[in-house]
Amino acid sequence: MTGRRHRVGILLGALLTLALVASALLEAPASLHSGQSVRTRGSPDPSGSPGTDQAGARPSAGSPWLSAMAPLGPESVLSVRTPGSHVPRGTWGTGTAGSAPSALSMPSMPSMPSMDAIASLLTLEPPLASVPAPPWTAAESPTDMSAAGAASAPPVPAPSARPSPQGPSPPAPYGPSPEPSRPDVAAAARAAAPTARLGLLVVDRVGGRTVAELEPDRQFASQSLVKLLMAMDWLLTHGPPDEERRARLVRMLGVSDDGVADELWSTNGGPDIVRRMSERVGLRGTTPPADPSMWGDTRTTAADMAALYRYLLERAPREHRDLVLDGLRAFSPTAADGFRQAFGIPAVAQGRPWIGKQGWACCLPGYALHTTGLVGADERFVVVLLSEHPTALGWSAAVTAVNAATAALAPALTPS
Repeated sequence: MTGRRHRVGILLGALLTLALVASALLEAPASLHSGQSVRTRGSPDPSGSPGTDQAGARPSAGSPWLSAMAPLGPESVLSVRTPGSHVPRGTWGTGTAGSAPSALSMPSMPSMPSMDAIASLLTLEPPLASVPAPPWTAAESPTDMSAAGAASAPPVPAPSARPSPQGPSPPAPYGPSPEPSRPDVAAAARAAAPTARLGLLVVDRVGGRTVAELEPDRQFASQSLVKLLMAMDWLLTHGPPDEERRARLVRMLGVSDDGVADELWSTNGGPDIVRRMSERVGLRGTTPPADPSMWGDTRTTAADMAALYRYLLERAPREHRDLVLDGLRAFSPTAADGFRQAFGIPAVAQGRPWIGKQGWACCLPGYALHTTGLVGADERFVVVLLSEHPTALGWSAAVTAVNAATAALAPALTPS
């Protein structure tokens, strides 16, 4: 009897010990040493995709949530999982993607767990150090892992305040050669107009070189040169014109009709025309007028005017380019206001083909005389000469000085 009681006591003690072990394992205490893996609901697995298997699908109902992952080896560690804990990389949960893991099915334990139930809670897996690293660097690691799948979801960009401007990106400033190839030409132009303020740039589009320059970033009031911006902007904002509108655009460019310019300026945004075109073309020294009603006071530079001609020839839509070039070819020696605009390039082209746009004004405070255009076969050379002259010398002297400065450029307008 005593022996039987002794054996029963031993058995009860063993069963009680097993029950305590099972209870401790189910509680998953944090005091387990660092070589063990304890995961609870919501904790991420090492792959960075909480609750997903290697193929990206969550274990389906009915699939083994507790499974033997690898044979026992010297580096294996103990892993305890409870219902809802995530499967680390290498756990092959099968089933339909997106389905939730099934609840742990355990044997009936009316008073204490059976040996099979306790054994089913214990699985062996390779150490976490052998799990493949997540597909991002430490700097890219997501910070919010609270929601299932958050680590694998791509970041959502914040909406921008306004859409990015459409159309071609601004071209780089011209001037691929470190130094102008003909500095003597710029010096000759300077000597030809000693009392004038000059801004000069000559570019060989085919050779890809700056031929001559003299203060190309100095700002001047654009006068009628801004009509080039008006025409290009109108085409970009309104599309192909009808015949009447086309004729008016050509007239504004060819005979420099101020009435057409007034209409376009007032109906198409005024100073916004300058801002839009500066952004589109990449003009760095062109700014709207201080008085929004005075389009001729738009500020620009020789470098920006050369960039505008480049844009027209190399980047503008073909139908826009054709219309603007037709307007420039419609040049008349006498402008719509009666001014003789055949100074500069038209006066000294010396048989070379050319097209261009002129600008002029009086007493702001001096005489403004700007000659710009395309010279040579296939519009090879971009020529821009902006100038201001003392009024004390008179118009005739100012025109003579511009013609002389432009003629000094002739030796550089020959293909090399």
